[in-house]
This record gives sequence, structure tokens and C-alpha cells, in this order.
Amino acid sequence: MYKYILASGEQSINWMAIFSLITFFLMFTISAIAIWGKSKAYVEHMAELPLDEENIK
Repeated sequence: MYKYILASGEQSINWMAIFSLITFFLMFTISAIAIWGKSKAYVEHMAELPLDEENIK
């Protein structure tokens, strides 16, 4: 299957590269918006969790 895709010409490879680039930038943008959208109190709470001795079992 990969041999057919690679042998089918430059155009299919270009579209695969463009699709992967767009996918990367979309995921990066969505994750950046999700991170910057969190409240400061939530971020501080999550940062303190590994050091919190009450939650250790």
C-alpha cells in the first residue's frame, strides 16, 4: 500500500505533507487556547497536587 502511495507521484505526497502540517498547527493552536483559557487558581491547584501530602495513599 505504501509503495503505491509513494509511486503515485509527487502530488499525493504534497497533499499528505500539507495535511500533516495543518493537523499539527490545529492541534497546537487548540492546546494553546485550552492552556491559556484555564484560570490561575486552577493552574495553581494542579501545580500543588504532587506536593500535597493529604492525597498520598
